[in-house]
Amino acid sequence: MSSFFLKIATPDRDFFSGKVEYLSVNTPNGREGFMRGAIAKIAVLSAGKIEITVDGQKTAFTCSDGIICVKSDGISLITGFCRNADEPEVEEQVSSDKEYKFAKAKIASSIKQLRDKNLPDETF
Repeated sequence: MSSFFLKIATPDRDFFSGKVEYLSVNTPNGREGFMRGAIAKIAVLSAGKIEITVDGQKTAFTCSDGIICVKSDGISLITGFCRNADEPEVEEQVSSDKEYKFAKAKIASSIKQLRDKNLPDETF
């Protein structure tokens, strides 16, 4: 099976980066799967389970809401947090509304950078 590049980023760090054969995520319209050659798009990522297949082995992660960006050279997921599905759940501690707004702004900034990076020069 052919593979593609996947990057999962959170405001704190790059959670996962590498070649995968298959990706399955939650979206507002239900589960959606991706393989190499998927049509380019930007979509909403719903909180829940992310499943990937690497060298025939399935791995699962748990994530919060975010954005998924499908491009010809791979897929980027930007989410508020992500952890291995088999790790014990840690209660999220949001100390204030300010911290939440900061994380949301960081995700928006990352999306803008992805868009700016992929726009042809003649659009400006």
